[in-house]
Amino acid sequence: MNERITNRIKTLVVVLLLLGCRRCVESVKKLDLVRYASELVPLNNAWRGDLSTLKDISPLVVFANADLTVLYKPPAILVQSGKVEADDNDNTLDDDVNLLDAISQATGQQHYLVHRLDRPVSGLVIFGKNKQAAGTLTKAFADHRVTKSYVAMTNSAPQLAQQTNLLLRLDVLQAAKTRVVTQGQGGIEARLSYTTLHVTPLQQALLDIQLGTGRKHQIRATLSHLHCPIVGDSKYGAKQRLKCREIALHAYRLAVPYNNEMLDFFAPPPSSWHKRFGLEVIEAIEALRHLHK
Repeated sequence: MNERITNRIKTLVVVLLLLGCRRCVESVKKLDLVRYASELVPLNNAWRGDLSTLKDISPLVVFANADLTVLYKPPAILVQSGKVEADDNDNTLDDDVNLLDAISQATGQQHYLVHRLDRPVSGLVIFGKNKQAAGTLTKAFADHRVTKSYVAMTNSAPQLAQQTNLLLRLDVLQAAKTRVVTQGQGGIEARLSYTTLHVTPLQQALLDIQLGTGRKHQIRATLSHLHCPIVGDSKYGAKQRLKCREIALHAYRLAVPYNNEMLDFFAPPPSSWHKRFGLEVIEAIEALRHLHK
């Protein structure tokens, strides 16, 4: 009887220690969001706040009108509150701050989710400021009337054609990981095209990526399949890990229909890219701003 009680106590102690370690890791992560905040936003951004709380979110607002708000999402920040995921790059806790709640609280106006970016990804996100606007925007995404463009830095330059048409399947047994499958394995079509804009002396490649479909982890899984995983994306085969679980994937352009016109937005990558990949990469991305005008 005493041995049984002793074993239960030991088990309880182990559980408490694991929970404590998890919270300790989370505290370190939130400290990183304070320490490296200036590296997770563009060089010209006026952000001086604490990314772990998002109390002052105004420098992240790219555009706002009566119906919608466009925000810059730093890497490591959630778009919407989420459950815990067993993922090296984008695991979450229920109490993590997120853009949707932060912008709603800051403006005193409820905002509504339209689309998402993975937690370790940076770039442009749009929210509806009322249900009707959110519904209209959501339908525009579903009807493929929205343009979403990305840049990625990969560990090597892709060797295959600049357009891919693959079958992807979400493998829930592997930490919600998307993988490429063959015909008959339950996959769904995933299309994208890319252009190699620059290759660094370390043979890391800058890709301009256009999506033909919007599947979960589509870009990450496709580039991993092409043997050129995104820098920092350890979940999909990258050997290195970056600060704050950032990966070098950035949604730089978002063009959406609104009142019979197209609203076209551009956002440069986090300033960490300048330090990590060099000025030529930043200039190549900036050139895309003028290419799409």
